[in-house]
Amino acid sequence: MQAVLESAGFRGVKTTPWNSLPFPLLVAKRKLFRRATDTSDVQEFPAPVEAVSRAAMAVEHAWLRLGGTWPWGSSVLAVAKKE
Repeated sequence: MQAVLESAGFRGVKTTPWNSLPFPLLVAKRKLFRRATDTSDVQEFPAPVEAVSRAAMAVEHAWLRLGGTWPWGSSVLAVAKKE
């Protein structure tokens, strides 16, 4: 992905996996507890689940702001500047 962004004129490209902390739960839901009617993970969950998810995203964001990266995740975050 970094090479693609650089070839498109982006500089200072930094990529890292994202959604790393909830990744094990995501895999469990998708692989172990999948139902035939499941079409998407995008939905509103009960308030306690949403609160835990928001807290996990805040931890991930703080870690990235400190310069950390993640070794895995369900998404890729790319930050770059177009010159």
